[in-house]
Order: sequence, then C-alpha cells, then structure tokens
Amino acid sequence: MSAPAIATLLLRPGASESRKRTPILLVAAATFVALVLVTWIVYGTTHEDVTNGGAQVLSVVLSAVLSVPIADVVAASARTSTREREARVAHLGLLGASPRLLRRVVDIETLAITSAGIGLALLLLAVALPVLAILPLSGGAAGLAELIPPLGAVCAVVLPILGIAVLSARVAIAGVVADPLSASRRQRPYRVGRRRLLTAVGVLGISILAGTFVSAGLFALPALALAIAAYNSVMTIAGPFVIRVVAGIALKRARTADTLLSARSALEDPRMTWRQVSGTAVYVTTVLVVLMLLLMLMMLGSQEAMPAAEAAGYPDLQLGAGAALAAALLLTTCSSIETQLADLRDRAGLYRALDAMGMPAVTMLRARSRTVLAGAVIAIVGSLLVAGFLAVWAGVSAQTLLHPVFVMLTLPMLIAGVVPIAVGARISARSLDRLLTAER
Repeated sequence: MSAPAIATLLLRPGASESRKRTPILLVAAATFVALVLVTWIVYGTTHEDVTNGGAQVLSVVLSAVLSVPIADVVAASARTSTREREARVAHLGLLGASPRLLRRVVDIETLAITSAGIGLALLLLAVALPVLAILPLSGGAAGLAELIPPLGAVCAVVLPILGIAVLSARVAIAGVVADPLSASRRQRPYRVGRRRLLTAVGVLGISILAGTFVSAGLFALPALALAIAAYNSVMTIAGPFVIRVVAGIALKRARTADTLLSARSALEDPRMTWRQVSGTAVYVTTVLVVLMLLLMLMMLGSQEAMPAAEAAGYPDLQLGAGAALAAALLLTTCSSIETQLADLRDRAGLYRALDAMGMPAVTMLRARSRTVLAGAVIAIVGSLLVAGFLAVWAGVSAQTLLHPVFVMLTLPMLIAGVVPIAVGARISARSLDRLLTAER
C-alpha cells in the first residue's frame, strides 16, 4: 500500500476528529496573523511613506517580534498532531513498513493538516480584507484591490509554515519506539547544565557587540531585527536552566503533595515546562518593544514643527502597533493551549497512576497550575530583564521608560499576559477531568 493511501486511512474521520481540529485551528490563527503582517508590509512598501521611514521601522520590528510566536505555534501544532498518531504510525513499522515509508506517511499527514489550517487562514483573510479596506487611514480608505497581497508574498508565508510543520513532525516521530503491545518514546534523563546559561550570555554579548558595529546607516534595521531575535533565543536557552534551579529549591521546601508534584514535574523536563510559558516570555518582550516604539511614534507625531502631511501618517502606525499587540496576545493564547494540552498527554500515564492510588484530581490540578504559574513568573521577570538590555542597547533613555503613558500602557498589557496561561490551564483542567473519568 502506498504512503498516500495509508495517510488517507489514518486521517479518516473518527473518534479523534476533535483532536485533529485543534491543530488546524491553531495553524489557521498563526497563518492568518502572518498573512495580515505580510499584507501590511506589502502595502507599506508599495505606497509612499509620509512618515519618512516610520512605517519601515515598524514593519521590521513587527516582523522580528511576531515571527518567533508564529513559528512556535505552527511547530507546537505539528508536534501535537503527530504525537496523537504516533502509536498507529509506529505499529506500521512492526507490520514491515520501512522507515522511509513511515516518514512519507508522517509528511503527508502533516502537510494535509497544515494545508487545511492554511486554507482556513486564507478564507479568514478574504473575509478580513474588505473590513481592512474601509478603515479610515491618513490618506483615506486603502481600497480592497490595493490590499490584496501578491502570490509571491503569500508563498513567502505558506512555504516556511509548511516547512516548519514537516520538520517539527519528523522530530516528534523520531523518538518513538514500538513493540507488539504499545508505542512509547525513548526516555532519557534531561540535564540542564551551566552551559545553557553561558551560551545565553554569549549570545547576548555577541548581539550587543554586533549591534554596536552595525547600528548606523544601511544596517540599522537588520541589526534591530537581529537583536530582537537574539534576545528571544537567549530566553529559550536560559529559561530551562532557571526553571531547574527554582524547581530544585522548591523541591527541598515542599511540604504538601501538590508542591512536591509540581517541583518534580518541573525537574523531570525543564524544557517542557519552559515550553508551556515560552509564549508568555515572547509576548512580554513583544509588548515592551512595541510599546516603546509606540511611545516614540506618539512623541514624534506630536511635534509642532513637523509638517501636517507627515504628522497625519503617525496615527496609522499607532493603529498597526496596537493590532500587533492583539496579534501577540492571540498567538500566546494558542501556544499556551497547545503546549499545556501536549504536556497533559505526555503525563497521562502518571495522572492515571496517581488517580488509581487515590490522589484527588484537585491536587493534580493545583500542582499543574503551580508549575505553570511559577514558570510564567520566571518568564515575565526574565523578559523584563531582556527588554531592559534591549532598551539600553537601543539607547532608550530612562525618561522614556518611566514616562507615565508608557507605564500606564505596560502594566495592563503585562497583566493581560497571564490570561493565556489561565485559559490554557482551564482547558487542560477539563481535559484532565475527561482523562480520569474515562479510566474509571
């Protein structure tokens, strides 16, 4: 039987249809944000920039801060959908399927699910473009024909998303080991050494040094994008190390079942714990960077000596920055839901065993909430420190950081960053209840 025929059988509607629907919706949300961003960039480059480079700076910053959460959501969706089918795919190997055939089956399934999400995103874009076309901009309504992105721009979004999904699916299925009774994953004790922290410091230093040499002239915007991407990488590298240290301290002080379970869960796999809150870290960094840029745009737009035509373009940039904050919150919510559900599926055997031994479900939920909230605190504090380094590197003054408008906008947005964690915890709690009820 060929790989397409096998993939068709595995993707047929069945009891797990709702599990297929979740990755499709999350891929659609991430792709929709990417398509809107590309539409903004294409429209800005094909029309006169009355703000003398302000639109270009905003486009580069938004591309740098939103590309990481978009890729994260797509990768998490591909990993989760692949893990849902890993048992069936692995048992094909027991029936004689070659590794090459299994990879082709996984690739076809992933491409089918991701393509469905992309198709839904294109439909959402088709619905959203008429609404965007009537928005009152400085030069009047943009018009629907001018907002439709060219085919090349759409392909520049779709092809990387498909590539990220396929690569993530292959990585997810690579660690599966099948036997005649079940399929399991290769388990190795995960170690987070000091090398992660040293690597993070090295990346931080190199990015600052590179920005010092190329921070002027033609390379200013690429340097800014590189710095933002580097700081996101620093959080990804150093986050699991900090979580391991904090969890080790919490384990020594644990006096109740939920605190003990929470600390042990974080120590077992700090990467997975960090993955559940990494979206919050990126969101906080995005909020601070965009709000600093928004404050600068407000200051520039309010200058009395500025020509009226140029000043009229700054409200458009402020609208784009506000939309970017909403998009970052949406992507963070998608990432939180997906990663918390993935963690629940990975630990399903543990929760079943604890339930069989008599541990109340409330205790398990408290332990999960404690783990995620502790990771969220680490992510928020770390992101604030990273954003502080970024502000110093960019030459932002303390007066700007302590500006009342900046502080009043930052605090609500930081509080809103906890909402995705709470939504993910709520949804995973319901899934845990269904998991334990099905076993009784």
